[in-house]
Amino acid sequence: MLTGVLQTGGHIAGVLATVCLAVLVAFGVFPDLVERRLKGALGLLPAKLRPKLETLVSAFVSGTGSTRRGSFVFMLVAYTFVEWMIIAGCFWCVFRSIPAAAGLTALDTLIIVGFVAFGSAVQLPGVGGGMQVACVLVLTELYQFPLAAATGTAVLLWLISFVSIVPIGLLLMAREGLEFRKLMKRGSMEAL
Repeated sequence: MLTGVLQTGGHIAGVLATVCLAVLVAFGVFPDLVERRLKGALGLLPAKLRPKLETLVSAFVSGTGSTRRGSFVFMLVAYTFVEWMIIAGCFWCVFRSIPAAAGLTALDTLIIVGFVAFGSAVQLPGVGGGMQVACVLVLTELYQFPLAAATGTAVLLWLISFVSIVPIGLLLMAREGLEFRKLMKRGSMEAL
């Protein structure tokens, strides 16, 4: 049953990715037509909402202008593929270094990366990122890891793949002259 659920989820993700890519190409190839169609569809909404949404549509179409070059979409797909292969390779190397996880295959690694990617988008109150929770759940429920091994693996993956980039980000932020005080002040001013 679980295999069927995973296969169905994979097919749905593949279809959604294809639709997103097709929309991106459509915005790049036919920007004026897409903008006219979207603004025409906004005619169904109350007049009070239309001006803001029309501005949003125009800004979105303008932002997708970089996709008008044919090579951009190809490069986008290629870079995304390479990036995810690097992430999966990192996970696979970490699994090789942990005795409890050394038996995981490349397919197992991709399944875990998929769940962790989904979990990283979910913020859990009181816990923080759902990345660790998703990783522990997948390792304990799907692969029957002991809780301690699954938790240690999740924390190690979090440290290597998420936390390790923070010092580099802070250095780049300082290089650009950004300070937390300025960012916090700006954020509170925008909230007003």
